Amino acid sequence: MIPLVYLASKKPEAKLFPGDARSQAEVMRWLFWEGTQWDLACDILITERLKKRFFNVGQSGRRTGGQTATPQPPDPQRIEEGERSIRELAEVLDAHLVSRTWLLGDQLTIADFALGAWMPSAVPAGLPLAGCQAINNWYKRLSGLPGWQESIVMPPSQS
Repeated sequence: MIPLVYLASKKPEAKLFPGDARSQAEVMRWLFWEGTQWDLACDILITERLKKRFFNVGQSGRRTGGQTATPQPPDPQRIEEGERSIRELAEVLDAHLVSRTWLLGDQLTIADFALGAWMPSAVPAGLPLAGCQAINNWYKRLSGLPGWQESIVMPPSQS
């Protein structure tokens, strides 16, 4: 979160971190929400459905209890917890975005990028976002920005 604020401060003309205190507070609110709620819920499902299948997960899953010394099958209880959390949080996010282009309305900010960074993992991790039309529309706009697709590393297609 702090690196995003720092980077945005280096290019104030981009207005990714607004200049007025009220808008800054809104950006910080969403950055904290992402870091304390959304991040943890997403990490449960990413750890259980992806990381544990292929990796020794000693550090990256530690926040969400997904540590393994060797690849392991997913823990159904952890998956249920992660899905429940994502559904609850997605309801909040979807309702917020219904009448907005970006998290702060018409203004794209670093908070959009922080939350959007999880979206490329949504399908592989099985994030339960079906029916979240406002989130899907928001991410479609975000992923359509110049540079977004170039920043996403896609696995080579299998032929």
